[in-house]
Amino acid sequence: MRTETFALASGYGFNLEDKPLRPTPGAASRNYDIWHSDSQDVFGTSHGATFVLMPEETRRVTYDMCTQQSGYENWLDMWDMTTGRSICMYGTNGVVGLMEVVRSDDKAPFIKITLWQGPP
Repeated sequence: MRTETFALASGYGFNLEDKPLRPTPGAASRNYDIWHSDSQDVFGTSHGATFVLMPEETRRVTYDMCTQQSGYENWLDMWDMTTGRSICMYGTNGVVGLMEVVRSDDKAPFIKITLWQGPP
């Protein structure tokens, strides 16, 4: 398990396998698993990665909770990225992760990412 915290500005993205996990600029949907597009007003996934937006009242999301979800999405609207929201993330290589919105910001939400490789 590893945890990283950073702001994800528009036009930046990251890959779930990156070590250290740091957002970098570029053509987001072609280069990254998870990316932020201000022009489309979304957080998106590529390369087979997916999201599950947890209900607003969900607190303390665990690996087990994320592995039991379905209803995967490839896009999240910026209004879903409110402070306190939790989003399970899934990579094609078996990585299960959690994105927590620490602070909302239309231009660069501050997020905490926890990644698990298989069972903790």
